[in-house]
Amino acid sequence: MAISENKRRYSVSLVPSAVNRFQALCKEFNMPANTMSNICNDAIIEVTELFHTAKQQGKFDLADVFRLMGQKCAQLIEDDRKEADKHVQRQKRDKISNKKGSSRNA
Repeated sequence: MAISENKRRYSVSLVPSAVNRFQALCKEFNMPANTMSNICNDAIIEVTELFHTAKQQGKFDLADVFRLMGQKCAQLIEDDRKEADKHVQRQKRDKISNKKGSSRNA
């Protein structure tokens, strides 16, 4: 799959069992293939903002960072799930429209 012009590939080490489980669940929920990439990208953006804020405030609590990361990841997963549901509904609607169109042509 080609990547967007505004993105670049990076080498990242991940735990295979976690990735496999995540990908299986994404497939089960009919989520887009780029879900993991989007979640990782958004998590990096959020953590960068947290680090920047912590630097400005002069304090850094790693527990807070991970708690907020978890909340953000949960929100991203939910957003992707909703988007996948919309995609499935569009596919069903298009399939019904195509059946109606072919029955009229018969």
